[in-house]
Amino acid sequence: MPPYRTNDATFDVPQTWQDQSITAFRLPPAPGGGDASFVVTQDAGKGVLPFDTYFEQQAESVRRGLPEYEEVRRDRFELDGREAAWLEFRWTKDRVVMQLRQVYFDCGFKAVICTLTALPANMEYHDPEWRRVMKSLAFTPQPAPVAFP
Repeated sequence: MPPYRTNDATFDVPQTWQDQSITAFRLPPAPGGGDASFVVTQDAGKGVLPFDTYFEQQAESVRRGLPEYEEVRRDRFELDGREAAWLEFRWTKDRVVMQLRQVYFDCGFKAVICTLTALPANMEYHDPEWRRVMKSLAFTPQPAPVAFP
């Protein structure tokens, strides 16, 4: 069993278990209040799909599934040779408009998604710190492909 690490522990898990880690942080409130969070998730559902196909499927699913969906930004870029995409949107939950900024990264057979969630009026307040955190992001190098004889 490969070891699995958290900040607090290491333990063995069967290789057949699928890592669907979620790491969540609560941000200090903006002046005037309002909750905000930063969440990092892994999605093994990407599998063998090309990254563009996976991202478009995710974006379409979000668009169809959220009430009063309004897209704010959609971009593609690369980070350290990895394909990446930015999807930012607003939607209404219990008559409150929320804004989510999701950045998707291609990590081989999985995707890593970083999501900032806040009230639209508070996004500007959280943006500088979010950018600092995102610039510090460093992925573990992918293993080299196996060469078969």
